[in-house]
Amino acid sequence: MVELVRCNMRPEYYLRNLPHDPDPDQGGTDESMDAIELAQRYVDALQGMNIAGKIDESNEVIFKVPGLGTCFIDLEAEDDPEFMRIIFPNFHLGVDQGIVLRALNSANIENKAVKLWALEVEGGFSVSASIEFFLADLNEAPEAALLRSIIERCIAAIRVGAESFVQEINLLGASG
Repeated sequence: MVELVRCNMRPEYYLRNLPHDPDPDQGGTDESMDAIELAQRYVDALQGMNIAGKIDESNEVIFKVPGLGTCFIDLEAEDDPEFMRIIFPNFHLGVDQGIVLRALNSANIENKAVKLWALEVEGGFSVSASIEFFLADLNEAPEAALLRSIIERCIAAIRVGAESFVQEINLLGASG
Protein backbone atom coordinates (compact mmCIF):
# COMPACT_ATOMS: atom_id res chain seq x y z
CA MET A 1 0.00 0.00 0.00
CA VAL A 2 1.25 3.49 -0.84
CA GLU A 3 0.27 6.61 1.04
CA LEU A 4 0.82 10.23 0.02
CA VAL A 5 2.56 12.08 2.82
CA ARG A 6 2.70 15.86 3.06
CA CYS A 7 6.21 17.05 3.88
CA ASN A 8 6.33 20.10 6.16
CA MET A 9 9.62 21.31 4.66
CA ARG A 10 8.45 21.44 1.02
CA PRO A 11 5.07 21.71 -0.69
CA GLU A 12 5.57 18.51 -2.73
CA TYR A 13 4.08 15.15 -1.89
CA TYR A 14 6.25 12.10 -1.35
CA LEU A 15 5.44 8.44 -1.64
CA ARG A 16 6.12 6.37 1.42
CA ASN A 17 6.02 2.60 1.50
CA LEU A 18 3.85 1.31 4.30
CA PRO A 19 4.02 -2.10 6.05
CA HIS A 20 4.39 -4.10 2.82
CA ASP A 21 8.04 -3.12 2.30
CA PRO A 22 10.17 -6.06 1.13
CA ASP A 23 11.87 -7.92 3.96
CA PRO A 24 15.63 -8.09 3.23
CA ASP A 25 15.78 -11.47 5.01
CA GLN A 26 13.32 -12.97 2.51
CA GLY A 27 15.39 -12.47 -0.64
CA GLY A 28 14.72 -10.06 -3.45
CA THR A 29 17.64 -7.87 -2.44
CA ASP A 30 21.31 -7.87 -3.30
CA GLU A 31 22.42 -8.55 0.26
CA SER A 32 26.09 -8.90 -0.68
CA MET A 33 26.28 -5.34 -2.05
CA ASP A 34 27.49 -2.92 0.61
CA ALA A 35 28.14 0.80 0.13
CA ILE A 36 31.81 0.43 -0.78
CA GLU A 37 31.14 -2.38 -3.26
CA LEU A 38 28.41 -0.35 -4.92
CA ALA A 39 30.62 2.74 -5.12
CA GLN A 40 33.45 0.62 -6.54
CA ARG A 41 31.12 -0.57 -9.30
CA TYR A 42 30.72 3.07 -10.34
CA VAL A 43 34.48 3.74 -10.08
CA ASP A 44 35.11 0.76 -12.37
CA ALA A 45 32.58 2.08 -14.90
CA LEU A 46 34.28 5.48 -14.86
CA GLN A 47 37.69 3.84 -15.36
CA GLY A 48 36.26 2.13 -18.44
CA MET A 49 35.62 5.66 -19.75
CA ASN A 50 39.20 6.73 -18.89
CA ILE A 51 37.95 8.87 -16.00
CA ALA A 52 39.55 8.39 -12.59
CA GLY A 53 37.07 8.22 -9.76
CA LYS A 54 37.63 7.94 -6.04
CA ILE A 55 35.38 6.98 -3.15
CA ASP A 56 35.18 9.57 -0.38
CA GLU A 57 34.41 9.07 3.33
CA SER A 58 30.65 9.23 2.62
CA ASN A 59 30.95 6.50 -0.03
CA GLU A 60 30.21 8.98 -2.78
CA VAL A 61 32.19 8.72 -5.99
CA ILE A 62 34.07 11.88 -6.94
CA PHE A 63 35.49 12.34 -10.43
CA LYS A 64 36.65 15.04 -12.82
CA VAL A 65 35.20 15.20 -16.32
CA PRO A 66 37.59 16.74 -18.87
CA GLY A 67 36.21 20.01 -20.18
CA LEU A 68 33.46 20.10 -17.55
CA GLY A 69 34.80 19.89 -14.01
CA THR A 70 34.42 17.92 -10.80
CA CYS A 71 31.26 15.84 -10.37
CA PHE A 72 30.13 13.29 -7.85
CA ILE A 73 27.78 10.35 -7.74
CA ASP A 74 25.52 10.30 -4.71
CA LEU A 75 24.58 6.73 -3.79
CA GLU A 76 22.27 5.30 -1.16
CA ALA A 77 23.49 1.70 -0.99
CA GLU A 78 21.57 0.63 2.10
CA ASP A 79 18.20 2.28 1.47
CA ASP A 80 18.05 2.62 -2.31
CA PRO A 81 20.87 0.79 -4.19
CA GLU A 82 19.00 1.09 -7.48
CA PHE A 83 19.03 4.91 -7.31
CA MET A 84 21.79 7.04 -8.83
CA ARG A 85 22.30 10.80 -8.78
CA ILE A 86 25.18 12.48 -10.63
CA ILE A 87 25.79 16.07 -9.53
CA PHE A 88 27.85 18.81 -11.16
CA PRO A 89 27.90 21.23 -8.23
CA ASN A 90 28.33 24.99 -8.07
CA PHE A 91 29.35 25.58 -11.68
CA HIS A 92 28.01 29.15 -11.79
CA LEU A 93 27.55 31.97 -9.29
CA GLY A 94 24.90 34.46 -10.35
CA VAL A 95 24.04 37.71 -8.61
CA ASP A 96 20.73 38.70 -10.21
CA GLN A 97 18.03 36.32 -8.97
CA GLY A 98 15.65 37.12 -11.83
CA ILE A 99 18.22 36.39 -14.52
CA VAL A 100 19.34 33.18 -12.78
CA LEU A 101 15.75 31.92 -12.47
CA ARG A 102 14.89 32.74 -16.09
CA ALA A 103 18.04 30.97 -17.30
CA LEU A 104 17.30 27.96 -15.07
CA ASN A 105 13.74 27.71 -16.37
CA SER A 106 14.90 27.95 -19.96
CA ALA A 107 17.60 25.29 -19.53
CA ASN A 108 15.25 22.94 -17.67
CA ILE A 109 12.57 23.27 -20.35
CA GLU A 110 14.97 22.84 -23.28
CA ASN A 111 17.00 19.87 -22.06
CA LYS A 112 16.23 16.21 -21.48
CA ALA A 113 16.80 14.50 -18.12
CA VAL A 114 19.10 17.07 -16.51
CA LYS A 115 17.76 19.40 -13.86
CA LEU A 116 19.43 22.62 -12.81
CA TRP A 117 18.81 24.49 -9.59
CA ALA A 118 20.16 27.39 -7.57
CA LEU A 119 20.84 27.79 -3.89
CA GLU A 120 21.16 31.18 -2.29
CA VAL A 121 24.67 31.63 -0.92
CA GLU A 122 26.62 34.59 0.32
CA GLY A 123 27.18 36.79 -2.71
CA GLY A 124 24.50 35.35 -4.97
CA PHE A 125 23.01 32.13 -6.26
CA SER A 126 25.09 29.00 -6.76
CA VAL A 127 23.88 26.92 -9.69
CA SER A 128 24.29 23.13 -9.90
CA ALA A 129 23.15 20.46 -12.35
CA SER A 130 22.15 16.86 -11.74
CA ILE A 131 20.53 13.84 -13.24
CA GLU A 132 18.94 11.11 -11.16
CA PHE A 133 16.95 7.96 -11.73
CA PHE A 134 16.47 4.30 -10.89
CA LEU A 135 18.75 1.81 -12.63
CA ALA A 136 17.46 -1.52 -11.35
CA ASP A 137 14.59 -3.26 -9.64
CA LEU A 138 13.64 -2.35 -6.09
CA ASN A 139 16.50 -3.05 -3.65
CA GLU A 140 18.78 -4.36 -6.41
CA ALA A 141 22.16 -2.92 -7.33
CA PRO A 142 22.53 -1.96 -11.00
CA GLU A 143 24.37 -4.33 -13.31
CA ALA A 144 27.98 -3.32 -13.85
CA ALA A 145 27.69 -3.69 -17.62
CA LEU A 146 24.88 -1.12 -17.74
CA LEU A 147 26.63 1.61 -15.79
CA ARG A 148 29.25 2.77 -18.31
CA SER A 149 26.83 3.60 -21.13
CA ILE A 150 24.38 5.23 -18.75
CA ILE A 151 27.04 7.33 -17.01
CA GLU A 152 28.38 8.52 -20.38
CA ARG A 153 24.93 9.61 -21.46
CA CYS A 154 24.26 11.30 -18.11
CA ILE A 155 27.50 13.27 -18.28
CA ALA A 156 26.61 14.38 -21.82
CA ALA A 157 23.16 15.53 -20.62
CA ILE A 158 24.69 17.45 -17.71
CA ARG A 159 27.22 19.08 -20.04
CA VAL A 160 24.51 20.17 -22.50
CA GLY A 161 22.28 21.44 -19.68
CA ALA A 162 25.08 23.48 -18.09
CA GLU A 163 26.13 24.91 -21.46
CA SER A 164 22.52 25.79 -22.25
CA PHE A 165 22.23 27.59 -18.90
CA VAL A 166 25.44 29.57 -19.46
CA GLN A 167 24.34 30.56 -22.98
CA GLU A 168 21.01 31.76 -21.62
CA ILE A 169 22.74 33.68 -18.80
CA ASN A 170 24.96 35.40 -21.36
CA LEU A 171 21.96 36.25 -23.53
CA LEU A 172 19.88 37.58 -20.63
CA GLY A 173 22.84 39.45 -19.14
CA ALA A 174 23.52 41.14 -22.46
CA SER A 175 19.87 42.14 -22.90
CA GLY A 176 19.37 43.24 -19.29
